[in-house]
Amino acid sequence: MRTDGRGLDNIAPEGTPTDVVRAQVERILASPGFATSERHSKLLRHLVSMSLAGRGAEIKEYALGVELFGRGDSFDPSTDAIVRTEASRLRAKLKAYYGGDGRDDPVVVDLPARSYVPVFNARKTPATDAVSPPGDRRRSWFWILTALLITVGTIVYGAYRAGHAKTSGVADVGDGGDVASVAVLPFVNSDSDPAVEQFADGLTEELIETLAEIEGIRVVSRSSAFQFKGKQEDIRTIAAKLNVGAVLEGTVRRSGKRWHITARLINAAAGYPYYSHVYEPEFKDAVTVQREIAAHVASALRIRQKAQEVARFTNSPEAHELYLRGLNHASRVSESELRQAIDCFRRAIGYDPNYSPAYAGLADTYVVMGLLNEGDTTATRQRAEAAARSAVKTGATFAHAHAALGSVLALYNWDWAGAEKEFRKAIEEDPDDSSILQQYAMRYLAPQSNLDSALFELQLAQRVDPYSPNVILNRGKVECLEREPERALTDIHSALGLDSELEVGPLALAEAYVQSSRFDEASKTLQECSAPTEDEARLAALGRVYGLTGRPERARQVLEQLAELDRHYQHVSGYYFSQVYLALGEKSVALGWLERAAEERSPQIVYVKVAPQFDGLRAEPRFLALLKRIGLGR
Repeated sequence: MRTDGRGLDNIAPEGTPTDVVRAQVERILASPGFATSERHSKLLRHLVSMSLAGRGAEIKEYALGVELFGRGDSFDPSTDAIVRTEASRLRAKLKAYYGGDGRDDPVVVDLPARSYVPVFNARKTPATDAVSPPGDRRRSWFWILTALLITVGTIVYGAYRAGHAKTSGVADVGDGGDVASVAVLPFVNSDSDPAVEQFADGLTEELIETLAEIEGIRVVSRSSAFQFKGKQEDIRTIAAKLNVGAVLEGTVRRSGKRWHITARLINAAAGYPYYSHVYEPEFKDAVTVQREIAAHVASALRIRQKAQEVARFTNSPEAHELYLRGLNHASRVSESELRQAIDCFRRAIGYDPNYSPAYAGLADTYVVMGLLNEGDTTATRQRAEAAARSAVKTGATFAHAHAALGSVLALYNWDWAGAEKEFRKAIEEDPDDSSILQQYAMRYLAPQSNLDSALFELQLAQRVDPYSPNVILNRGKVECLEREPERALTDIHSALGLDSELEVGPLALAEAYVQSSRFDEASKTLQECSAPTEDEARLAALGRVYGLTGRPERARQVLEQLAELDRHYQHVSGYYFSQVYLALGEKSVALGWLERAAEERSPQIVYVKVAPQFDGLRAEPRFLALLKRIGLGR
């Protein structure tokens, strides 16, 4: 039974059910997930209070924005998604709470989708009230009646679904757990042809992206799904590891001038297929069949979707193929691969100048290059911003376009309000995209010291992407920023265990060792690291270790190496010089280098507020002025 505060009071005039709800809310707010989140605690308390007072109809998006989130009278909910985004985050936190600390609580507080009026569900029935006083008996009967109504409603709804399944010819999805969660396993190459292998991987990635756009389906991301490529594991085991109710698998081979593609959507709990189909498109119709499979999967899962929700952003198969190749290169995060990604995205735009995903991919690749100190800072910034704005202009509903622009506004323009607006639009469009959640956590929340919120977003990302080494590594990085090195070491080692080739992993590992005063292990890790993409960052970290351990000559040798790189090979941000000088105790020189980095708008500068490397400068007036200059002085 669902009811609001007035309904509870009508059933129990003494107001006890309302008191029970209030007690439940206080229990939620005292939990770890809410105790460290003032914004979501305030929102939940306000919504519940309004509902229990019988004022649910008065809860409006505009009023919430002005009263709770500090927006002025000019607040426009149609252009500023803060209320919708925070409500979405609140729903996720409530779900996380009831999946953990609150799993046995008697009352479930829920915030339905597209609503700001909470509902309250009784979940636990007292075993007996035989020895209860009269007041307790009345309350017990209230919860018993509620539980019975919930049970009867569930049985009736289940019977309806079963009957409808028989008439529709689609297997009932109610007996397989959360089947609206899907893992698309890498399609198997049935030929020995490498071209078939490439197409099979591209088909898998396309299906993941297409299904993720459909409201109501949670799709495991590529990095987690591809962990099982080539492995002979039982479908039920894979589904349990990925926490999904359904698995899509298939095979690909050539057949003359056509592809021969089999696809099966399997009920993970029962082990039988919801549907199985053979597709034989011509080579030129490969993109079309990807959409067709996704539409069949959505239909089999009984998810209502509009045609535009599965439509792609281009009619050019050449542009789309180049976009997928660009994503593949960009995921490898090295200078040569990033430059190949840029080439692919540019060529895709050449085929379709209105292809928003290609612009978004191009923008984010430039952002990553800037963070890795690759290329000219000014040119990289300009190209990233131009591509991000083109992505938003050509595809305002494409979530990654807004995330790319949010990254540019935060890292280069220091426009934190603008970045927040763009990231919230991105999350509103696609609240379950692991990549966007990670960008929001690492590029917007972390630089502003909102580390608890950053960890929460990474927790959401990991639910979608449980086997992603990048998510786990980012969590370790944030734990380093929180000065929790032991927790960080655990996560960083886990990430490197999943992918030993992570180029940025050794640097994060070394920082955690430094915080733990394990300087020998930090030095060894940095000396053994050979990733060229992180060379200046690695050298700076090594110089810092030398300075902190009383080896100034070695630290100055590192400074010479950085200067040599800067003179002859590529520009090195003052951010890196600064941390070595600070480890040597030369605060004034260190501040000068940071000020130079800010002048050049090196994207690394936004992390000075939280980076442990600069703890020795926290009280310096020049440092405080620098924070104010980049919009982080609060």
